[in-house]
Amino acid sequence: MPAKVRKRSNGTYQLAVSYGSKDDGSQMTHYKTITAATKVEAVKAWVLFASEVQKGQVIESKKSMNLDDFFHIWTSEFALAAHSIRTQETNIYLYRRISKALGHKKLKSITPLDIQKFYNNLKKVGIKQDPNSKTRKCSKQYKKEDKLLSPTTVRKYHVLLHELFAKAVKWQMVIDNPVDRVEAPKTPPKLKKTYSDELINKFVNGFYSEDLKHKILGFIALVTGARRGEIMGLQWRHIDIEQMTVTIEQTNQYIRGEGTKIIKATKNASSLRKISLPKYLCELLKEYKQNSLLLSEELGDIWQGAHDIDDIFVFSNYNGLPMEPGSFNHWLTKYCKKNNIDQMHPHELRHIATSIWIKNNVPLQTISSRLGHANTVTTQIIYSHLIKNSDKQCSDIFDEMLGNNKNR
Repeated sequence: MPAKVRKRSNGTYQLAVSYGSKDDGSQMTHYKTITAATKVEAVKAWVLFASEVQKGQVIESKKSMNLDDFFHIWTSEFALAAHSIRTQETNIYLYRRISKALGHKKLKSITPLDIQKFYNNLKKVGIKQDPNSKTRKCSKQYKKEDKLLSPTTVRKYHVLLHELFAKAVKWQMVIDNPVDRVEAPKTPPKLKKTYSDELINKFVNGFYSEDLKHKILGFIALVTGARRGEIMGLQWRHIDIEQMTVTIEQTNQYIRGEGTKIIKATKNASSLRKISLPKYLCELLKEYKQNSLLLSEELGDIWQGAHDIDDIFVFSNYNGLPMEPGSFNHWLTKYCKKNNIDQMHPHELRHIATSIWIKNNVPLQTISSRLGHANTVTTQIIYSHLIKNSDKQCSDIFDEMLGNNKNR
């Protein structure tokens, strides 16, 4: 058994506390090096250290475990199963810059000050153009007018670091989360859009002038409120024209280096849903489905998609392969410009749909289910600004009613 308190040649003291067992059943010894004026002072420190060990406040990590090592373990043992492919891709992209600054440091030695310095560096001029922030001289290479990372992007680094250390704490690799002791980078409040009846009418009416494919793309996004990836992942087996429904059960994502990839699962369990469609849209879909089948037969060897109509993608390229989700953005950009409408993102059609439902007093539970939210609380938080406007309309109804009856 090692000495409990041993003076070293450099004047420091090594404390040793035997407590617990290793995987092979042998006894585990915890060490700590301190600076003390006398052995009596060192013994007092040992008593405190022994108490911390027995309370589980001291965790032994492998000496070689740095943040880079832990990130690889976290990715393979947790993130691959828990996160979507898109989130994994984002994590790897963000971690490149974290690795430059902190990756070499021992996991248990990273301090709140280290993290604060990293956040401060993210806010410097030129950081957006140069991920190797550790070695650059920004005063010589970059000017004040160079773009900065957005506050939202800076916040993403904070979220990833917090998640990494939270898992390290849970796995008993560090005692506490140093990110908790650093103020989270602030992001400006996001202004929530409201959509006037005039804008909605202008936006919808423009769809009638589009070709059949994009007319249907716009109407499906608008009447279902589905997410971009969910819409671009639709195959004809998901659309029941007779029953006038569409089933959302998979998503289309673009993965860097891999291209378009169909994920056989939606964002979460509640995202798996069946949505009713209006009769007018089903009539368009019937015509478009027939066109898809004829096209697959006419193109012969050029057609690379499925030949069974149920497996053909509703929105496919000329060769039958599914369109990339980004093609929705490209079309919508041109559409807005052509119709003199401020630039929109496909996700805004989801917001417009919700705005229409709320204005027409559709029950919140129905809206939440149609959007694929986990519960109505999520819907209330995202669309609280629209719900408030709807609530004011309820008050105005009674204001008019009571005003008309006040002289009776």
